[in-house]
Amino acid sequence: MPRDALVPALRELWRWVEEHDEPVSFPFEIRFVRSDDIWLSPAYERESAVVAFHQYHRMPHERWFSVCEDVLGAAGGRPHWGKMHRLDASALRPLYPRFDDALAVRDEVDPGRVFANPYLERVLGP
Repeated sequence: MPRDALVPALRELWRWVEEHDEPVSFPFEIRFVRSDDIWLSPAYERESAVVAFHQYHRMPHERWFSVCEDVLGAAGGRPHWGKMHRLDASALRPLYPRFDDALAVRDEVDPGRVFANPYLERVLGP
């Protein structure tokens, strides 16, 4: 997400945790990264704050992850296309300015989709 959106988003998530009976077992991992020129990078062309959220594997995670995705997404966050999230290619495309350029490279180097799998077909398209 853009760096300047981090604190308000974290405050909103804190309020949500305070108001709901949702066990959260891990702290956020937050790091700051410089902008880069990698087409499918969440930090593409912007200084960013990267927020990672986790949950213990034996605890329910769906509700908490949905809230985190909603709040961080509304703050301008771009989920890492290779990590767990709910978005598909149609939702990721407007978040990544060079999404279609990356897909053109994929079409060139893997036209038979040797490296495809169901997850990549969801987030990058068929």
